[in-house]
Amino acid sequence: MTAIRLETVAKRYSTGDHEVVALAGASLDVARGTFTTIMGPSGSGKSTLLHCAVGLDRPDSGSVVVDGVELGGLGERELTEFRRERIGFVFQSYNLIAALTAAQNALLPARLAGRRVGPTDALDALDSVGLRDRADHRPHQLSGGEQQRVAIARAVLTKPAVVCADEPTGALDLARGRQVLEHLRSVVDAHGRTVVVVTHDPAVAARGDRVVFMADGRIVDEIDAHAGDTLDTESVAVRMAKLEEA
Repeated sequence: MTAIRLETVAKRYSTGDHEVVALAGASLDVARGTFTTIMGPSGSGKSTLLHCAVGLDRPDSGSVVVDGVELGGLGERELTEFRRERIGFVFQSYNLIAALTAAQNALLPARLAGRRVGPTDALDALDSVGLRDRADHRPHQLSGGEQQRVAIARAVLTKPAVVCADEPTGALDLARGRQVLEHLRSVVDAHGRTVVVVTHDPAVAARGDRVVFMADGRIVDEIDAHAGDTLDTESVAVRMAKLEEA
């Protein structure tokens, strides 16, 4: 079963007198219950692809289907509600509310979506990322890695079909980055969710089941462990080096 399907998605941006082609007919299928990572040189379209896949950006053309729903057919309000119900998103910058505790931050999107959630739900979500004992702490009382784990708890609390993350370890040191990555991995292995992560780090990419590589707004290569490919840090780094040299 397919969790996300993008077909010939195109997206352009205007910057002053210039037009930037971010996506040039990119196509990608992501299977349910898998961990997919997206890599590519700077400006290759990675983040734009992810943002189109979760409805944060609308493509100029092409089709985006998430959990069986064509996003292009949704109005803005419907799209917002769909994201709250079916998609969890983890930003690199955490996006926690400074005045709220970790538990309150974890609950916020679910409450905005009108879900009946309470302290027990928050504690369960924080427990899943090893932060139950930090539930009453505010963001300034948490390390960067802990804040990112609160963001993951927030993203998974509503049990979304898909969890996406844009450079979730980019602002963290190696140890905290690995910790965050393991929690994302557990979202797939323990809970059967679909996870898609944009990263520049071969070690992060190697924790996925599949790595797709982008260049010039298109998918140009992939390594798929389920297809029998060798997927480790070295193999990912070698493919990336070839892309950057091209």
